[in-house]
Amino acid sequence: MGWVGHSLFRAALGLKAGGPYRRLLSQAASPEAAQTRLLRRVLAQNADTEFGRRHGFSDIATVDEFR
Repeated sequence: MGWVGHSLFRAALGLKAGGPYRRLLSQAASPEAAQTRLLRRVLAQNADTEFGRRHGFSDIATVDEFR
């Protein structure tokens, strides 16, 4: 496809997807930060479940603590 083809494809995809495409590019630029945000969101959403309480989800603040 070549560089120009990829650029046109990305531009077309960006216009079609709008915000989600820009968010994907942002997350791809800093994957560790994006994964940390996702982990925190999952832990927060599940902290008050039986499993979350049993495993202390509300007390986990870092990726290392989760490990």
